[in-house]
Amino acid sequence: GYGMFYACCCFAADHAPGWIVAATWQGTIIATPLVLRVFGETVPLRGLVFLMLIFMGIMGLNINRLMDGVSLEQVLAGVIPLSIAAFCYPMG
Repeated sequence: GYGMFYACCCFAADHAPGWIVAATWQGTIIATPLVLRVFGETVPLRGLVFLMLIFMGIMGLNINRLMDGVSLEQVLAGVIPLSIAAFCYPMG
């Protein structure tokens, strides 16, 4: 899990602007409770509300940068590998 996490983070850092990596990396906060649920742990409902706020912040920032003229390819080169990394980190 950790090896895949670092491989995806390094790929994103090499192919996308730093702000995409820094903002989207926060997805690990969102993925951790989801992975815990898969392994049978309980997640408080109050925590899920905060996860939605974090998700909206990540999406808002990336959408705002797209509207500012950053290419979709650059955004996806950071978002896709970091989304994979977000789920690999808590599994590790």
